Amino acid sequence: MLSACQTTNNQTITANGKDVSDAPLSESLSSNYLMARQAVYQNDLPSATDFFTNSLVKDDNNIALLRHSFLTHYQSGNIEQAAEIARRMESLNVTMPLAQEPALIESALAEDWGGVSALADILSQSDTSLVIANVAHAWALFAQGQFAGAISQMSQTANLLQNELGLTPAFMELQIAHLLEVAGKTQEALAKLNSLGLIENYPPHIQLSIASAYHRLGDKRTAIEILEEYLSPSFDNGAIIASFKDESNQLLQPMTVRRGLAQSLLDTSWLDTEKSIRSLLLARAQLALIIQPDFEAAHFVIAQEYLALNQLSAAKIYLDNIEEDSSYYLPSQFMLTAYLRRTGEINQALDLVRALRSSRPYHDRLTLVEADILRSVDRCSEAAPLYNALLDGRFDNSRLHRNLAICLERTAETKEDEALAEQYFLSSLARDPNDAFTLNYLGYWYADTNRKLDDAITYIKRAVELRPSSGFFADSLGWVYYKLENYDDAILWLEKAIQLEPLDPVITEHLGDVYWVVGRDFEAIYKWQLARKQATEDDMITRLDGKLSEAESQDGRPLETYPY
Repeated sequence: MLSACQTTNNQTITANGKDVSDAPLSESLSSNYLMARQAVYQNDLPSATDFFTNSLVKDDNNIALLRHSFLTHYQSGNIEQAAEIARRMESLNVTMPLAQEPALIESALAEDWGGVSALADILSQSDTSLVIANVAHAWALFAQGQFAGAISQMSQTANLLQNELGLTPAFMELQIAHLLEVAGKTQEALAKLNSLGLIENYPPHIQLSIASAYHRLGDKRTAIEILEEYLSPSFDNGAIIASFKDESNQLLQPMTVRRGLAQSLLDTSWLDTEKSIRSLLLARAQLALIIQPDFEAAHFVIAQEYLALNQLSAAKIYLDNIEEDSSYYLPSQFMLTAYLRRTGEINQALDLVRALRSSRPYHDRLTLVEADILRSVDRCSEAAPLYNALLDGRFDNSRLHRNLAICLERTAETKEDEALAEQYFLSSLARDPNDAFTLNYLGYWYADTNRKLDDAITYIKRAVELRPSSGFFADSLGWVYYKLENYDDAILWLEKAIQLEPLDPVITEHLGDVYWVVGRDFEAIYKWQLARKQATEDDMITRLDGKLSEAESQDGRPLETYPY
């Protein structure tokens, strides 16, 4: 049974792994509820769960609070807390079909297949749980020896989900293939796999699932072809293919009822395009992991989802559970590297990538990641040779040329260096003319060095068209107008930029520069003072101090007397 980490009636209440029973509450239940709803609106599920949990301390019989609290806990992957709230709702005769999903998994863990079928009947009344309910019911029927009934249940669900063209969703064909495989219906299972098509469009863990199914069913050639042609370069493809050939890969273990049910929970939630289903991916992946604790794909997907929610410590727990011999090990290390970068542990990230490179010198993606880390911390002299080493390889694309150009521009000492940087910027745009970042960077560089201003404004206008909500691109456009002495348009775009990015010191300084040129001295000084407070780099602080000192000497009035 799932343990209850969240209880009511003055017992310990936890949210996101921390005790919040003594956390400060709002002055009223309604205001706390509104803060929770606002957090949901902003997709801040961790805060929402805390607010709702705190609210339940005051009123653990509030039906609306119970429902919202269950949903936010469930969507956040806090399965134990969600299960306890579901039991609380059941004791109050509150119905919420989705709340039966944790109970269904409890029944599957206990191999109470009759209970699974009964709960599936309840869950099937909800559109959100319909597929999960019917698929779980099919596996329960199979576990009870009712193969014909299981196939019929799967087929009925597939028919129910057919689109207007009469096509069945791929995730249902895949589940039927898994069921046929467990039943020993090899040819029928292969036929279902062959009907999937467009394997390149599936996420990597689905591709691995399909490839391993082909291999288990005896079609080893197709399995290897899928890995060679479609699997993401973030994976250690050579090692995975070798482990398939010598049949040492964990994914090649026989499919069982429990493994099939776990795979179904993950696959259907990932591949269903309905937004309400996709938002439950984290919860369904957690359920899959409860059923099958060694389910590598579930660990991987949960880590991905937690990183997307910026729950970095939670993501690391699942990354650490992926063993070195796993097919998911290398991409998990890429995610761990991203985690280290986001937490500011740059040296640790570099150490990790370099250790991986030393054991996998053939893997170009590791070289690319190391170069990107170095560039991000302005160690471009180290990054540029790594980028150069990737030219003419599989990563010889627009982004590679742009990042190499950035490094060459930042380290340029001669006109020849600048010309080479410009060459790579242009070759980047030749590969992708709509790369807004490259358009903006090159245009801004031209403007900042007072050259090719017509080209600069053309590039930056295109970047702004592609990314109209970017304050940095609007700043670039305002800055090139400033260089062209078109001060009206410069002010227009820089004021727009500062609305989009009010805390950026460079944009603030730029607007101050234009105000100063047009004689709006008070406003210019205010912007420079504000930029001085926002700035963190020594050279920028020195530059702003110089502008403020010059303004004071020209006006003959102490800056502290200005009305700002």
